[in-house]
Amino acid sequence: MAFTDNTTGGRVIEQAVGPVKITLAEAVKVGDLVTYNAGWVQADASTYLEAAGELLVAGETAASGATITAYHKARISGITTGTAGNLVYLSDVQGTYLATVGTVPRTVGVELGGNEIFVDPKPAGVSVTALANTATVTAAQLLTKVIDGTPTAAATYTLPTATLLLAGMPSYGVGSSFLFIINNVTAATYAITVAAGEGGTADGTLTVAAATCRVFMVIINSATTYLVYGIGA
Repeated sequence: MAFTDNTTGGRVIEQAVGPVKITLAEAVKVGDLVTYNAGWVQADASTYLEAAGELLVAGETAASGATITAYHKARISGITTGTAGNLVYLSDVQGTYLATVGTVPRTVGVELGGNEIFVDPKPAGVSVTALANTATVTAAQLLTKVIDGTPTAAATYTLPTATLLLAGMPSYGVGSSFLFIINNVTAATYAITVAAGEGGTADGTLTVAAATCRVFMVIINSATTYLVYGIGA
Protein backbone atom coordinates (compact mmCIF):
# COMPACT_ATOMS: atom_id res chain seq x y z
CA MET A 1 0.00 0.00 0.00
CA ALA A 2 1.06 3.57 -0.59
CA PHE A 3 1.73 5.88 2.33
CA THR A 4 -1.34 7.99 3.16
CA ASP A 5 -1.52 10.32 6.13
CA ASN A 6 -4.68 10.50 8.23
CA THR A 7 -5.65 14.16 8.05
CA THR A 8 -9.10 13.91 9.63
CA GLY A 9 -8.04 13.59 13.26
CA GLY A 10 -7.74 9.79 13.40
CA ARG A 11 -4.08 9.61 14.39
CA VAL A 12 -3.24 8.08 17.78
CA ILE A 13 -0.05 8.80 19.72
CA GLU A 14 1.04 5.42 21.08
CA GLN A 15 4.25 6.59 22.74
CA ALA A 16 5.97 9.97 23.01
CA VAL A 17 9.14 11.55 24.34
CA GLY A 18 9.97 15.09 25.46
CA PRO A 19 6.66 16.68 26.46
CA VAL A 20 6.44 20.47 26.39
CA LYS A 21 3.54 22.87 26.91
CA ILE A 22 2.76 25.24 24.03
CA THR A 23 0.00 27.77 23.36
CA LEU A 24 -1.54 27.51 19.92
CA ALA A 25 -1.93 30.37 17.43
CA GLU A 26 -4.20 28.21 15.26
CA ALA A 27 -6.22 25.00 15.56
CA VAL A 28 -4.37 21.67 15.31
CA LYS A 29 -5.22 17.96 15.23
CA VAL A 30 -3.52 15.26 17.26
CA GLY A 31 -0.27 14.22 15.61
CA ASP A 32 0.09 17.40 13.55
CA LEU A 33 3.58 18.77 13.09
CA VAL A 34 3.72 22.24 14.62
CA THR A 35 6.34 24.98 14.60
CA TYR A 36 6.74 28.52 15.89
CA ASN A 37 6.00 31.26 13.36
CA ALA A 38 4.56 34.27 15.19
CA GLY A 39 2.93 31.67 17.46
CA TRP A 40 2.66 27.87 17.42
CA VAL A 41 1.07 26.85 14.12
CA GLN A 42 0.80 23.84 11.82
CA ALA A 43 4.08 23.45 9.91
CA ASP A 44 4.27 23.02 6.17
CA ALA A 45 7.10 22.56 3.69
CA SER A 46 5.96 25.36 1.39
CA THR A 47 6.97 28.00 3.95
CA TYR A 48 10.72 28.11 4.53
CA LEU A 49 10.60 29.54 8.06
CA GLU A 50 8.18 26.80 9.12
CA ALA A 51 10.04 23.97 7.40
CA ALA A 52 13.41 25.02 8.78
CA GLY A 53 12.32 25.75 12.34
CA GLU A 54 11.84 23.61 15.43
CA LEU A 55 9.19 20.94 14.81
CA LEU A 56 7.04 19.34 17.51
CA VAL A 57 4.20 16.81 17.44
CA ALA A 58 0.84 18.05 18.73
CA GLY A 59 -0.34 15.73 21.49
CA GLU A 60 -4.01 16.60 21.21
CA THR A 61 -6.66 18.22 19.04
CA ALA A 62 -7.37 21.78 20.13
CA ALA A 63 -8.48 25.23 19.00
CA SER A 64 -6.42 28.37 18.60
CA GLY A 65 -5.50 29.85 21.97
CA ALA A 66 -5.47 26.52 23.80
CA THR A 67 -2.43 25.32 25.74
CA ILE A 68 -1.56 21.74 24.82
CA THR A 69 1.17 19.16 25.34
CA ALA A 70 3.44 18.63 22.36
CA TYR A 71 6.32 16.18 21.95
CA HIS A 72 9.78 16.13 20.41
CA LYS A 73 9.37 12.50 19.29
CA ALA A 74 6.36 10.22 18.94
CA ARG A 75 5.16 6.84 17.66
CA ILE A 76 1.90 7.46 15.84
CA SER A 77 -0.68 4.96 14.58
CA GLY A 78 -3.73 5.40 12.37
CA ILE A 79 -1.72 6.19 9.23
CA THR A 80 -1.67 3.98 6.13
CA THR A 81 1.98 3.02 5.68
CA GLY A 82 3.87 1.53 2.79
CA THR A 83 7.23 -0.14 3.39
CA ALA A 84 8.77 -0.23 6.85
CA GLY A 85 11.99 1.76 6.87
CA ASN A 86 10.92 4.35 4.30
CA LEU A 87 11.51 7.96 5.28
CA VAL A 88 8.65 10.32 6.09
CA TYR A 89 8.78 14.02 5.19
CA LEU A 90 7.05 17.26 6.09
CA SER A 91 4.27 17.91 3.58
CA ASP A 92 3.28 21.12 1.83
CA VAL A 93 -0.13 20.62 3.45
CA GLN A 94 -0.16 22.17 6.92
CA GLY A 95 0.71 19.81 9.75
CA THR A 96 0.81 16.64 7.66
CA TYR A 97 3.21 13.91 6.57
CA LEU A 98 4.28 12.74 3.12
CA ALA A 99 6.32 9.88 1.63
CA THR A 100 8.12 12.27 -0.76
CA VAL A 101 9.93 15.52 -0.13
CA GLY A 102 7.99 18.77 -0.04
CA THR A 103 9.01 22.16 -1.41
CA VAL A 104 11.59 22.53 1.35
CA PRO A 105 13.04 19.05 2.08
CA ARG A 106 12.67 18.11 5.75
CA THR A 107 12.92 14.54 7.01
CA VAL A 108 10.64 14.06 10.01
CA GLY A 109 10.53 10.31 10.65
CA VAL A 110 10.32 6.77 9.32
CA GLU A 111 7.58 4.28 8.48
CA LEU A 112 7.33 1.39 10.94
CA GLY A 113 4.74 -0.65 9.06
CA GLY A 114 1.51 -1.77 10.65
CA ASN A 115 -0.02 1.66 10.05
CA GLU A 116 2.53 3.34 12.32
CA ILE A 117 5.26 5.92 11.90
CA PHE A 118 8.00 7.09 14.24
CA VAL A 119 8.33 10.87 14.18
CA ASP A 120 11.73 12.31 15.09
CA PRO A 121 12.26 15.55 13.12
CA LYS A 122 15.87 16.01 12.10
CA PRO A 123 17.46 19.47 11.96
CA ALA A 124 16.85 21.33 8.73
CA GLY A 125 19.52 20.73 6.12
CA VAL A 126 21.70 23.24 4.32
CA SER A 127 20.55 24.81 1.08
CA VAL A 128 21.77 27.71 -1.05
CA THR A 129 20.49 31.24 -1.60
CA ALA A 130 21.62 33.01 -4.78
CA LEU A 131 22.26 36.77 -4.70
CA ALA A 132 23.87 39.08 -7.21
CA ASN A 133 24.51 42.74 -6.53
CA THR A 134 23.96 44.87 -3.42
CA ALA A 135 21.03 43.49 -1.43
CA THR A 136 19.44 43.19 1.99
CA VAL A 137 19.66 39.58 3.17
CA THR A 138 16.49 38.26 4.83
CA ALA A 139 16.32 36.00 7.87
CA ALA A 140 14.95 33.22 5.65
CA GLN A 141 17.99 33.52 3.37
CA LEU A 142 20.35 33.34 6.34
CA LEU A 143 18.63 30.14 7.44
CA THR A 144 19.76 28.44 4.22
CA LYS A 145 23.29 28.77 5.67
CA VAL A 146 24.99 29.30 2.27
CA ILE A 147 24.76 32.39 0.06
CA ASP A 148 26.22 32.24 -3.44
CA GLY A 149 27.01 35.74 -4.67
CA THR A 150 27.56 36.64 -8.32
CA PRO A 151 28.12 40.41 -8.25
CA THR A 152 28.76 42.34 -11.47
CA ALA A 153 30.13 45.27 -9.43
CA ALA A 154 31.38 45.76 -5.88
CA ALA A 155 28.45 44.68 -3.69
CA THR A 156 27.27 45.05 -0.11
CA TYR A 157 25.06 42.41 1.50
CA THR A 158 23.29 43.96 4.49
CA LEU A 159 21.86 41.68 7.17
CA PRO A 160 18.33 42.21 8.54
CA THR A 161 17.58 44.53 11.42
CA ALA A 162 17.81 42.92 14.85
CA THR A 163 14.01 42.95 15.12
CA LEU A 164 13.51 41.21 11.78
CA LEU A 165 16.31 38.74 12.51
CA LEU A 166 14.70 37.54 15.74
CA ALA A 167 11.20 37.51 14.26
CA GLY A 168 12.38 35.40 11.34
CA MET A 169 14.35 32.94 13.48
CA PRO A 170 12.08 31.99 16.39
CA SER A 171 14.24 28.97 17.24
CA TYR A 172 17.19 31.28 17.97
CA GLY A 173 16.78 33.19 21.22
CA VAL A 174 18.89 35.80 22.98
CA GLY A 175 22.35 34.41 23.65
CA SER A 176 22.30 31.96 20.74
CA SER A 177 24.49 32.04 17.65
CA PHE A 178 24.70 30.54 14.19
CA LEU A 179 27.08 30.38 11.24
CA PHE A 180 26.54 31.14 7.58
CA ILE A 181 28.80 31.16 4.54
CA ILE A 182 29.11 33.65 1.70
CA ASN A 183 30.64 32.18 -1.45
CA ASN A 184 31.72 34.82 -3.97
CA VAL A 185 31.32 32.88 -7.17
CA THR A 186 32.57 35.70 -9.41
CA ALA A 187 35.80 34.60 -11.07
CA ALA A 188 37.61 37.90 -10.60
CA THR A 189 37.45 41.59 -9.66
CA TYR A 190 34.27 42.18 -7.62
CA ALA A 191 34.23 41.81 -3.84
CA ILE A 192 31.25 41.40 -1.50
CA THR A 193 31.16 43.29 1.80
CA VAL A 194 28.88 42.20 4.65
CA ALA A 195 27.18 44.92 6.70
CA ALA A 196 24.97 44.78 9.78
CA GLY A 197 21.38 46.03 9.73
CA GLU A 198 19.85 48.32 12.34
CA GLY A 199 20.71 47.06 15.82
CA GLY A 200 23.62 45.02 14.50
CA THR A 201 27.37 45.50 14.88
CA ALA A 202 29.81 44.17 12.28
CA ASP A 203 33.35 43.11 13.21
CA GLY A 204 36.18 40.95 11.92
CA THR A 205 36.94 40.51 8.23
CA LEU A 206 33.80 41.54 6.38
CA THR A 207 34.97 41.45 2.76
CA VAL A 208 34.70 38.35 0.58
CA ALA A 209 37.03 38.59 -2.38
CA ALA A 210 36.17 37.19 -5.80
CA ALA A 211 36.49 33.40 -6.10
CA THR A 212 36.65 32.92 -2.32
CA CYS A 213 34.24 32.16 0.51
CA ARG A 214 34.08 33.24 4.13
CA VAL A 215 32.34 32.01 7.26
CA PHE A 216 30.40 34.50 9.38
CA MET A 217 29.06 34.10 12.90
CA VAL A 218 25.98 35.92 14.17
CA ILE A 219 25.57 36.28 17.93
CA ILE A 220 22.19 37.49 19.21
CA ASN A 221 22.99 39.72 22.17
CA SER A 222 19.51 40.96 23.03
CA ALA A 223 16.06 41.44 21.55
CA THR A 224 17.35 44.54 19.77
CA THR A 225 21.06 43.89 19.12
CA TYR A 226 23.32 41.35 17.45
CA LEU A 227 26.94 40.96 16.34
CA VAL A 228 28.04 39.63 12.97
CA TYR A 229 31.69 38.56 12.86
CA GLY A 230 33.66 37.65 9.75
CA ILE A 231 35.97 34.75 10.58
CA GLY A 232 39.50 34.61 9.20
CA ALA A 233 42.04 37.08 7.88
